[in-house]
Amino acid sequence: MALGATLRRPDRRPLGSDADVKARLSEAFPDLKYIFVDHPPAVRLPGFGLRQLSALLFRTRHPHWYGHVQKPDYAVEFIFDSQRAVRSIAVTLYGRNPAHAEPHLAALAASTGWDLVYGQQVQ
Repeated sequence: MALGATLRRPDRRPLGSDADVKARLSEAFPDLKYIFVDHPPAVRLPGFGLRQLSALLFRTRHPHWYGHVQKPDYAVEFIFDSQRAVRSIAVTLYGRNPAHAEPHLAALAASTGWDLVYGQQVQ
C-alpha cells in the first residue's frame, strides 16, 4: 500500500535549490540515498512509447532527483525537480507501518516550515 503526499511551503514559495532540499531531507532521513534522473528510461512499447505513457500518467519532469530510504517497517520516496528553485517534493510512503516515518517527517516540517499535504502529489 502506498500513501502519496506533497511537501511544500505554506506560502507556495520555493523550498530552495535542489542542493538545499537534499541537505534538508538528509538531515531528517540520514540514510536517504539519491539518484539523479536526467531523462526518461529508453523502453519501447509497440505503438505507444513508455515515455508517452509515463508523461501522461505521472508527468514527472526531467531532470529530477529521486531519493529513497528503506527501513524494516517503511520506505519513503522523494521526487523533486533539479532546479535552482524547487517548488514542491512528491512524497510516497510504503510499507507495513509507514507511520514510523512520521517522527522524521515531523522533524523535517519543524526545521523547515514545510507542509506535508497528504492525498495529492504536485510537481
